[in-house]
Amino acid sequence: MKQLFEFFEDKPVASVLDIGTGSGDFIDLLAHIFPGAQLIGIDPDGTVLSQARQKLPQENIQFRQMEAQHLGFPGNTFDVIAVSNALHHLPSPEMSFAEMKRVVKPSGWILISELVCDNLTPAQENQKLFHHLRSRIDRLNGIFHRETFSRQEIFGMVTACELTVKHHFEFSQWPQPETRPAELQFWKDKMQTNLKRAEGFAEYEELAARAKLFEQQISESGFQPAINLVILAQK
Repeated sequence: MKQLFEFFEDKPVASVLDIGTGSGDFIDLLAHIFPGAQLIGIDPDGTVLSQARQKLPQENIQFRQMEAQHLGFPGNTFDVIAVSNALHHLPSPEMSFAEMKRVVKPSGWILISELVCDNLTPAQENQKLFHHLRSRIDRLNGIFHRETFSRQEIFGMVTACELTVKHHFEFSQWPQPETRPAELQFWKDKMQTNLKRAEGFAEYEELAARAKLFEQQISESGFQPAINLVILAQK
């Protein structure tokens, strides 16, 4: 993400918190943007944190099992707090933003990078369909997982907690849609794996029909991750 490297190149950053760090993909990027900083990644899922620790054993990166709405840090602790593709996993975005605002330094930055659900290409709509089906199946299985937000909804969450947007931009993870048959089959197989988790639920037939639609649509227009909206805000 070239824009982030350029934005922070003249800003001193010594401490970074990554919320919803998962298996560590985004905190790995943050470690390259802030090579001299101490980084902490948090996630409520201990299994993915174990994966992150194995992937990123550097001394300046730590991982802790923690929920975003209850951050176990003193106020004014971090220069940067990041949350990447995790807003739709937070049970209470309002409480989470209040906690982020509390623990970021007065001159620090809150960095949001989140997939959006509006104004997408057909290939990106296919990724949204895949994601929304998976999130619904997660909810059936008792896992908290919302559908993705619109651009307006994300900006609204930021301004509702009285954060000031200083910069924002959009980017696409893949410059072109994936159209190779073997790669599209990977996503079809992955959809079928997700669908199996819905067996036995009353919604299964409806979900199976949506999964079939997904397979038809990616054969026609390909598959491409939705646009990410990136916001840099201060309190």
